[in-house]
Amino acid sequence: PAPGTYPGTQTINIASATLGSTIRYTLDGTDPTGRSPAYSSPLVLTGTATIRAKAFRHGYLASATAIGAYDLGTVAAPTFSPPGGAYAVAQSVTVASATPGATIHYTTNGQEPTESDPAVVSGATLRVQTSVLFTAKAFAAGQTASATSRADYRITGAVAAGSAHVLALKADGTLWSWGLNSLGQLGDGTTTNRSSAVQVRDAGSVALSEIKAIAAGRYFSAALKQDGTVWTWGSNEFGQ
Repeated sequence: PAPGTYPGTQTINIASATLGSTIRYTLDGTDPTGRSPAYSSPLVLTGTATIRAKAFRHGYLASATAIGAYDLGTVAAPTFSPPGGAYAVAQSVTVASATPGATIHYTTNGQEPTESDPAVVSGATLRVQTSVLFTAKAFAAGQTASATSRADYRITGAVAAGSAHVLALKADGTLWSWGLNSLGQLGDGTTTNRSSAVQVRDAGSVALSEIKAIAAGRYFSAALKQDGTVWTWGSNEFGQ
């Protein structure tokens, strides 16, 4: 439906008359860009929200931004990005409500949030370093409070094993290793076998950090960092 005032949940369809275009949209008040979420199915609004949408197609100028304000009388429920789930390392979680000006109150003990609980503005980031259950509710002056949203985060760390060595990724993004080190697969700058954990370092002896995933082969090791770079060390007999 067209922007306006409606009672209850609304399903919003967005279209462009240009064939082959991709529509991208935002709910946080910012103008859509080529990195904004792509529209692929109708948007279900559970509370008051303003949708900004823009169409893109290769070889064409992007469209003007279409703005649709929907007043449903209820504040839009909070969303969490990334969503709850199991993660090897600490996460920066963005909490947002599509309702302009909403304030989000949350708890970490499973209790229903009230306006006396800790609050963040919509779009704020919370650092999740240990396993936690977030329960959140959005409030805005003159509107009914949102439905309650929940997100359960489990920060697990990670372990990978080679032929005779082990890698352990801690929740803080640091990497530790022990075991056979005949080909430098422990990444501590030596070829000394280790029976207790040592921290993995780069060639300049600086400790590797901000790692989010690991793997170990027979005599080599690999790590993926938060910035998207991949680091490897140990045997390179076959170009690994």
